[in-house]
Amino acid sequence: MESIFGLLSFFGGTAGSIAIGSAVALMIILWEWRVALLGLFCVQVGVASAAVGLGQLPAEWAGVMVVVMGLACLILALSAQRMTRTTTLYQAGTWQLRALLLVLLYVAWSLADIAVPLPEVAAQLVDLFVWLTICMLVMLGMSDNPLFATIALLMWIIPIQVSTAVLVNSPALVALIGMLSLLLALAGSYLVLVEQVSVEQSAPVVTDITFPSELGIPIAPLPVMQGREVDEWVVWIQRQPWGTALMERARQFIQRRRP
Repeated sequence: MESIFGLLSFFGGTAGSIAIGSAVALMIILWEWRVALLGLFCVQVGVASAAVGLGQLPAEWAGVMVVVMGLACLILALSAQRMTRTTTLYQAGTWQLRALLLVLLYVAWSLADIAVPLPEVAAQLVDLFVWLTICMLVMLGMSDNPLFATIALLMWIIPIQVSTAVLVNSPALVALIGMLSLLLALAGSYLVLVEQVSVEQSAPVVTDITFPSELGIPIAPLPVMQGREVDEWVVWIQRQPWGTALMERARQFIQRRRP
């Protein structure tokens, strides 16, 4: 395990932190679930490798974190492949808007010089954790899609798990956070599948302008009048003051319709 993370020791340098931060930004800009899941796994590998390279985390614990995140990404990927109604996936604006938002947030973060006091945690990891938290909040705020919300929460668990392992130094607590990550992935997978269920049509509200056909009520056919009833109606119309004019108009209309 140590030899594997030794090959990824470059994540412990400045270039590694830039690569991890760029991967997270790319996840938000592209806003594609395959890129997001792949980026989430790469971020976990990068953060774990950086923590091992800086002497903040044992290699065995980092390996467990990577395996758990891989299982979580696999669970979400299996559910995401069944998505048919992907309307909420495209409710996060255009990629130009997302890129501009990230640039503005990065500039504001740099000017504000936000520093989170985390004792015993390397300053390089603290800055990376702050950037991951900012990107997590952006992902949660730009869409109500359960897949991206789960990815954002899993990305937030990464710095929490590493910080807890450094500060508390308890393998049981690290294992508990890993179990919570799997439960979160299962819950997100369930919500992704539930979102695909066709929504039943809601019952229409009956108003003064609601037609029976809109409520699904069968309409009875109009009664057909017999010959005697027609004669009685004609006589009644002729007795009215306006009856003669109406009958004349009807006769002219019928003559015009005849070929």
